[in-house]
Amino acid sequence: MFSFFFRKEAYCLYKKAICFLLFSLFYVNIFAQLNKIWMCENDGFSFWKCNDTNNADMSFKIDFNFEPPQYSLIKKPVTRITYTPVRNLSANDKFGNILLYDNVDHYYLNKSDQIIYYKNKLSNFAQSSSSLIFPTKNDSINIVVTILDTLLNKDNYNGEIFFKKHLYNSIQNNFSQVDLPIDFGLPNKYNPLKHHRNNLRTGFACHIFNQIYDEKNDKYFLYFNLGDSIYISEYHKETMIFDAPKTSGLIISGRGDRSVNITINFVVFGWDDMVHSINNDYMLFQNLNTERLKQGNDLSELTLYRFDKTNAQFYSPLFIDSIRNTKGHFTSRIFAPCDSILYYFIWTHDNTPNKLVKVVLNKDMNRILNKYEFTFKDFNLFFDMKLAPNGKIAASVGFRYNPTISNVIRFINNPNDPTSTFNLNKAINYAENLSISCRDNTILFFPNTPGLYKKIDFSYRNNCKKNSVVLTNHSDAFWFKRFTYYMGNGDSVNTTLNQTNIVYHYSKPGKYWVKLKAFTKEGGWVWYSDTIVVQTAPNAYFSNQTTKGCQYIAFGFKDSSSVFQIKKDSAVRHAWHFGDGNSNYWQTYGLNMKQNQSHTYYINGKYTVSHTVSDGYCIDTFSRINEVNILPAPKPGIVATPLTGCVPLNVALSAQYPDNVDSSHWQSTAGHYQSTKNQIGTSFTFNQAGSFKLFHNQYGPTGCVTKDTAIITALQGVNTLRSPELIATTVLDNNQILVNWFKVSYANAYTLYKDNAPLAINITDSFYIDQTKANIKSYTYTLKATDVCNNSTQYSDIGKTILLTANNDKDNFGILRWNPYVNWVNGVKQYNILNIENNGNYILQQTSDSAYKDQDFLIKGKLEKCYRIQAIENTGNNAESQSNTVCVPYESVIWIPSAISINGDGLNESLKISTIGIQSYTISIYNRWGELVYQTSDIGDEWQRTRQQQGVYMYVVKAVTNYGEYSTIGTITVLQ
Repeated sequence: MFSFFFRKEAYCLYKKAICFLLFSLFYVNIFAQLNKIWMCENDGFSFWKCNDTNNADMSFKIDFNFEPPQYSLIKKPVTRITYTPVRNLSANDKFGNILLYDNVDHYYLNKSDQIIYYKNKLSNFAQSSSSLIFPTKNDSINIVVTILDTLLNKDNYNGEIFFKKHLYNSIQNNFSQVDLPIDFGLPNKYNPLKHHRNNLRTGFACHIFNQIYDEKNDKYFLYFNLGDSIYISEYHKETMIFDAPKTSGLIISGRGDRSVNITINFVVFGWDDMVHSINNDYMLFQNLNTERLKQGNDLSELTLYRFDKTNAQFYSPLFIDSIRNTKGHFTSRIFAPCDSILYYFIWTHDNTPNKLVKVVLNKDMNRILNKYEFTFKDFNLFFDMKLAPNGKIAASVGFRYNPTISNVIRFINNPNDPTSTFNLNKAINYAENLSISCRDNTILFFPNTPGLYKKIDFSYRNNCKKNSVVLTNHSDAFWFKRFTYYMGNGDSVNTTLNQTNIVYHYSKPGKYWVKLKAFTKEGGWVWYSDTIVVQTAPNAYFSNQTTKGCQYIAFGFKDSSSVFQIKKDSAVRHAWHFGDGNSNYWQTYGLNMKQNQSHTYYINGKYTVSHTVSDGYCIDTFSRINEVNILPAPKPGIVATPLTGCVPLNVALSAQYPDNVDSSHWQSTAGHYQSTKNQIGTSFTFNQAGSFKLFHNQYGPTGCVTKDTAIITALQGVNTLRSPELIATTVLDNNQILVNWFKVSYANAYTLYKDNAPLAINITDSFYIDQTKANIKSYTYTLKATDVCNNSTQYSDIGKTILLTANNDKDNFGILRWNPYVNWVNGVKQYNILNIENNGNYILQQTSDSAYKDQDFLIKGKLEKCYRIQAIENTGNNAESQSNTVCVPYESVIWIPSAISINGDGLNESLKISTIGIQSYTISIYNRWGELVYQTSDIGDEWQRTRQQQGVYMYVVKAVTNYGEYSTIGTITVLQ
């Protein structure tokens, strides 16, 4: 997409004669004027509501002949009509002077800088009035087309629409006496709003009324709508005839067929619901009947269409945005001069903020790249937006329902900026000039100013030398032939069309408001202005700390640069180039920070060094050419073997590189020093543990002294003449043996031996658990410690586990035997014979022997008896060692008496059974007739009888013993 001001100049060179004639006519007639004076109208609400007859006929004038524009209020010398318009017409001559001002069929002509009333023949009509102006073949005759609806505030409103056209002579400055109606063959009455009039604050039977100029084909179009349909009519300036309108195929939804359920007042801010791009190639519609709208008719939608000016058709729709009318609506829309940026305002009806939306499109205008939303605390509403002659977007903004705050006009300074930044300049508070009680409703709407926008724009960049800037002129080279820059310091510069770039030097840095005045060949002009920031460029500078240096030795540079400002969101950056292919790129510092540099050269010779400084705006570079002279020097390097070891550590020293030297000097922080000729090596012995620094200085023939260092780490190792000390070897259970010992100083690992064979190596703890059968053999353990240098101690003392054996003899005594514990230095204090029970261990006896006879071996109700030996160290560590656990099973015994007496003497009155070594049993007792009279499996139960039950009984016992199953039969006599 090429907008008007980007079109190739070759087009007019190709059709030179046509272009010259066409634009000559335009500069003579009104249609192609420079639009430098706007006559703006208020929306009429405040005058209508306030009934302020003193200010009812005031018009607001914006004069773009000045930069910034001047504004004033003009009193219209006529009687106020019933209702003021939404959009009027103001037209200017080739110099921008106002010629014609139209307000609801009231035409005002410029005579001696005054607005003169012409006629008011349509005083019975008001709202929805607007005018357009079209050129004719005669360069001084123009067609003014006006559209009017009947009054909406009349009870008999019938939606009647009138198209009128008049002849206006721009040279004679008058209208013809004959009005020329336009007959499109359409019905005179169109009444789409009659059913919903009471729900609408204002309404329009025709709310689209604008014109399109096809510059390439020199064609003019009038487009408008009746109800929901959009019509387009081509105008022929030779015959001053409009063709019969034809539909464009687009349908507008909502305005002509609104739901009866609407609960808000419907207000249209701005006349057109279709705005076109600068070159008329694209149209932005509101409320198109697309698929999104078919679900409900209370949705406002913005859609971008391409426009085929040849066939008067719209195509390739691009959806932009939508909003429910119950939530809010779009009040104004506008294209930026670059066409690919759109602005529109959303006025919300709920508590959400009002917002201005900026949409950035791609160059083909078929895809949205970014969408930015801006909310405003100090503005309630954007009523109207229009591209002004100075290249900025004028916005009528204010607080519609706050009578204490003035409404204003502001300008979007950089509408072509595709970033998320946004800037509104200082407001023009026009409402403060009106002495009315409800000034909040004094809302200005900008006029229909015919003619194509002529691009005027410039950009700048700091030249970064002597406070100078480069100004680049982007103005339309076809329309404008010469330019004047007003530099903001009282100076001005004239340029021609061919001087696209100029360089200007300011006396000091700072902010300057620069204005550009662009002149046409006929003498008309247009302004553009912008604020530029002139920066003081950074000053890169450094000095060498010496003039000569040596290979392999850092060469120093002193930073003496100066930086005066930093760009926002940036930092001061430095870059150094040392001439040998090495650089320090873009180190970031603060504003006043200095950072000296050093660099080591590895090849002798002369070098050029450069220092570059950037402040985010400008870059400066300072160089010293061939000022760094690097002399040959011996290459530094130490070979120290080994670098780490245990004391006493002997380190062999030599030079790493065979260079020509006069002498070498060796030194360490451990007190060593040795000087040798040439590169002869030496050795140092370190007898103390620690970290020591080793220095090697080589003195070359050119006087250069190179240095190198190394770190020697001497470690303290174990005492190889001493032995580790075992604490104890003890049996944890019959499958584990624990061996623990005291740590050895400077040892990093231990090796454990079992029965003189290695069991485990590189043990880092001071204990080890041997997974072995501890109840079948007594084991001996010993160990030694090693250090990081793999030096070993002597073997430790031997630790031998206690092995316990036990059995019972024929007299049912427990016989215990064990081997003594070996080897505590101070021997064993005592052995504790432990009885192992489920609920704990009990000491049966303390002894110094290695055998024991347990005379209390048998315990009724038990199956076996378990033992363990505990050895206690005599003195010193009070260590202990335990043996394995041995359990001796009992011989199975059941005691059953042969008789019981029931004589009441309390002796042997019941049958009680005692057992040893019995796991379980069952006793059954039968009488003499073979009847079962008693049975139990509980060893603790008793069988009791009475005198009537005396006699002989038979019993049967079945038992499970330690050695298997057992059964017996016997008799028991019950006696009195």
